[in-house]
Amino acid sequence: VGVDPAEGKGGNHDDWGIGALGKRRDKHLVALDDRTGQYEDDEAGEAIIDLCEIWGATKIIVEVNRGERRVGSVIRAAYYRRLSERGDGKLRPLPEIIGVTAKEGKKLRAGPLRPLYLQGMLHHVAGLAALERQQREWDPDATPRPRQDDHIDWLVHAAHHLADLGAVIVDYRAGFAGMAEATAARVKAQPQVRPMYGG
Repeated sequence: VGVDPAEGKGGNHDDWGIGALGKRRDKHLVALDDRTGQYEDDEAGEAIIDLCEIWGATKIIVEVNRGERRVGSVIRAAYYRRLSERGDGKLRPLPEIIGVTAKEGKKLRAGPLRPLYLQGMLHHVAGLAALERQQREWDPDATPRPRQDDHIDWLVHAAHHLADLGAVIVDYRAGFAGMAEATAARVKAQPQVRPMYGG
């Protein structure tokens, strides 16, 4: 489960970027679920634990630019609250929480997600329209508000970890520019090739 935290809910606050990504036995990555939205801390923790339960997540990859301790506390509080509510102790163990640091300059740099898509190694299940729209429309030169990257961020963190691309995240969301056109051209040239979803 990938997490890009926000500092609050409503007003000028970003969304919490929260979603689930899986890795198949053939090493293909599949975006499974996107729960990005406006949350108070306790609500965000619940959304994260929900995804961990639904998809059997063993790791939570969290951007820690805004403070590792705070986000870890939010997740642990939600987990133990859920455990207490269950009463029977039947809850998967708390996944390992892994902190990552996102780095970005004035202009965001392209990186590994683009080739993963173009090589057919990164797929989406149906129902991720908000994530896909943000990928297509991302503009690294746009004003900071409204934010355009909260859906993208959780995917970047989770994919970077599952594809074993290194410990420090370089913000490369600009690499989505032109990806839709390139993918369409590739599919048109090879109509027999279809994305593979699921396990």
